[in-house]
Amino acid sequence: AMRIPHSESLPVVLYAGMPSRFYDFLDLVGIPLARRILVDMDLPIRFRSVWRASSPLYMGMTDMKQVYWWREGPKFIHTEVRARALSPGNLSNVARPILYVVRGPQKWRRILNEDAVIDCVIRHGGIPITLDGLSAADQVKLVGNARAMILHSGAANAISLFAPVDCAIVEMQPTNVSALFGPMSYAVSLGQPYARLPCREVSPQESRAAGLVMNSDHSFDADYVVDCKMLDVYLKA
Repeated sequence: AMRIPHSESLPVVLYAGMPSRFYDFLDLVGIPLARRILVDMDLPIRFRSVWRASSPLYMGMTDMKQVYWWREGPKFIHTEVRARALSPGNLSNVARPILYVVRGPQKWRRILNEDAVIDCVIRHGGIPITLDGLSAADQVKLVGNARAMILHSGAANAISLFAPVDCAIVEMQPTNVSALFGPMSYAVSLGQPYARLPCREVSPQESRAAGLVMNSDHSFDADYVVDCKMLDVYLKA
């Protein structure tokens, strides 16, 4: 990654009150507690001199369908985090699993037929996993030797950034969500084989019929159904 001189000694300004796992990942990327300055996100802050790092992701303001990635950003994070969280002993002589990150009972974008998805994954020798309660390092260790990952539409799919560069990524996304960032862009940056499985979003009436309460008025937060026949085809490939 491009660095300014002596960047490893620079203080890093961050918002206070973020989830603890966020700060855990900062340790893994090489920004220890001693370098952090935590500021209140509600207070205006003025700096006499500041260097603002380039964002690895930029979404154009005039065309939100266009996403621009700084490829070295994801590559740098991938390499630094894996180097600190994994050791050769973690990966040697270990079978490379197929992993499915379970969506579970979230507030929105729930998978109405997730039981069928899990059954399909297991039939192909896959393992359903959850990241709940795991430290940042344990999350990376969990996916660090994956042969393939099946991901849902949600923030947890960012974990694919720490999978091997030859790990095949299958991302299940409703057709009303563009989601050009996340696993798709990580895969392009890292060279991971990538496929998207389009899913059918359901109406609020269908969600209520399934006993689910809608917690968002945004169309992109609609619950959805996965085509398990197509998922079967993807997993056979």
